[in-house]
Amino acid sequence: MKMRYLWLACLLVFTVAKADPIVVGFGFHKPPYIFENQRTGLEFELVEAAFKAAAIEIQPFFASQGRLHAMMEMSQLDAIVTTNEQSGVKAYYSDVYIIYRNYAISLAKRKLKIDVIEDLSSYSI
Repeated sequence: MKMRYLWLACLLVFTVAKADPIVVGFGFHKPPYIFENQRTGLEFELVEAAFKAAAIEIQPFFASQGRLHAMMEMSQLDAIVTTNEQSGVKAYYSDVYIIYRNYAISLAKRKLKIDVIEDLSSYSI
């Protein structure tokens, strides 16, 4: 009887150790958050580190948000990042782990006055 439990425990450990990586969908190149070709960036590294801490290997997949949502709905991905419940995807959602903020930045010597988005209308962005 004990041998049976030992065999079951060994089988379980082997199965967990050989588990396939989970496929995680990321949006396309969004510096500094996602550098798709280098598989790095603030958000990429944050997500990768969280899974690594749980001893889970990830296989990143890069696509548009629309495609990621559709693939998640069809169970072609195990997880996607940077989405929310308003996407309509039926899934379990984590707490917010990253916040994007958009800024307009220029050289100080240009002395641009940018207070509202309309102030950018005459500039190439």
